[in-house]
Amino acid sequence: PNHFRMPLAYGAGDFPVRSLYRRARQVWQDLLPAYAGKSILLVTHGGTGRALITTALGLGPKYFHSLQQSNCGISRLRFLAPEDGAQLELLNDTAHLGDRLPKLKEGRTGVRLLLIPAMEPTPGDLRQVSSALERVAVDQVFAVGPAGGAAASRILQYRTKEFTQQVSEDVLGSVVNEMLESGSDKELCHVVLAASPACLQGVLQERFGLTKSAAETLILTGPGITPVHCPGHGVPPVLQAMNIFERQFGLMGVQP
Repeated sequence: PNHFRMPLAYGAGDFPVRSLYRRARQVWQDLLPAYAGKSILLVTHGGTGRALITTALGLGPKYFHSLQQSNCGISRLRFLAPEDGAQLELLNDTAHLGDRLPKLKEGRTGVRLLLIPAMEPTPGDLRQVSSALERVAVDQVFAVGPAGGAAASRILQYRTKEFTQQVSEDVLGSVVNEMLESGSDKELCHVVLAASPACLQGVLQERFGLTKSAAETLILTGPGITPVHCPGHGVPPVLQAMNIFERQFGLMGVQP
């Protein structure tokens, strides 16, 4: 999309996605100085929402289709300071609509990675996340370290015994690559990755071709679920959501 050029009646033509990104950056430049220390609610179209999020994170228009923004999906950015850019704390949460996971279009295949940070959950967290996954046909679970194994067993409970594979952080990237390369083009597989937030940030960094500093703007919290759809066959992955079912969710951030 960032290379699509629309011919105009007069002039050399326009790149609409690049134009959208210039205007999205201008929104932040206009808003942030006037609302320092305050919360802003923006209600917008999905494409504009994706442009606002990616420009806030310092990402260019080539990432226009790398994020999913569903109808009524809630995303939350935190700006530590206007000159420092933003951190993405929540992406495309549609749990309030009754969705267990963000919807995929009919007939989608490949692999959907379900990233779960290995953090100590409360009983309420366990019930919420387990309920979100109870109707998902999980095909494989990869757990990194004792903390990853504990998180997987607590959230997925009895289903992890047959499908869980304990791996080290050093080989997780290669394991994921091999699994994605062998993914089917006839069905959709669900694979859970339970690991530390830093380890999962590394997975996102590799999948989306991010710099380390860009990956660190994606703040993974537990026991939220971060689904990534990897269609395979050269089709870029899509970050469907991030931290859905997070602890103490609130529009303004973590509630006291």
